[in-house]
Amino acid sequence: MKIICSKTTLNEAVISVSKAVSSHSSLPVLEGIYISASTDGVITLISNDMEMGIEAKISGEVEHGGSTVLNAKILGSIVKNLPLEEVLIELDEKNICTIKSGNSKFEISGMNSIDFPDLPVVNPDYSVKIPKKTLKEMISKTIFCTSLSDNRPILKGCLFDIEGGTVRMVSTDGFRLAVRTYHLEEDNGERKFVVPAKALGEINKILREDDEFVEVNCTSKNAVFIFENYRVVTRLIEGDYINSKVLFMTRAKLSLNVLFMSFLIQFTVHL
Repeated sequence: MKIICSKTTLNEAVISVSKAVSSHSSLPVLEGIYISASTDGVITLISNDMEMGIEAKISGEVEHGGSTVLNAKILGSIVKNLPLEEVLIELDEKNICTIKSGNSKFEISGMNSIDFPDLPVVNPDYSVKIPKKTLKEMISKTIFCTSLSDNRPILKGCLFDIEGGTVRMVSTDGFRLAVRTYHLEEDNGERKFVVPAKALGEINKILREDDEFVEVNCTSKNAVFIFENYRVVTRLIEGDYINSKVLFMTRAKLSLNVLFMSFLIQFTVHL
């Protein structure tokens, strides 16, 4: 493998992909980033911690195709501190990767790319498109209410509740409740699925606020978010989420009762 690409583009992709690198794994390959280059000039970077995977595609000049897996922390540190914009990455027959930029030169031992686990193939039975600005706002306004406890795993994610032209995102930790609703331009049927807060948080960091859309495809087990040059695959949290509508109405009634009792107390005191 021998490629030449932009430092800025490469650095951005490495930072984004590193979010799904496993930090505590018995498999060293999961602590790395899979890099492959094809002769059509597409360079692919993938990370996979077996719960979530992130794929980024960037363009560059590919003299020779190939693939390897490089330790994410080492690669990130090197790319971040490269002096010039143009980066040369070359892999030899012994899987030693040389990274050059200007007068700087680094060598890293690569890992066998055959050992890197493939991202789950998601053949969706449901698909919806959500504006990037909208999804970013919905995540920001709900994710803080997700639970951090393992006692109820279902509450460690956000519920996507889609009914016709309405998409509703719900999160709760059992004490707080956050609901964000957006009306889509077309009927998207009905579907409910719970996405882990961790995956949504990383998607939110990568998303740019523009007028493009995020394509969300899902099965009963996995969901994939496709936007720009990224593809984020995550396992869904299985189980029955709480009925947010009932909970919201219950709390609203409780609030009204509290206000009414407060009024009665004040009225009695005045009498």
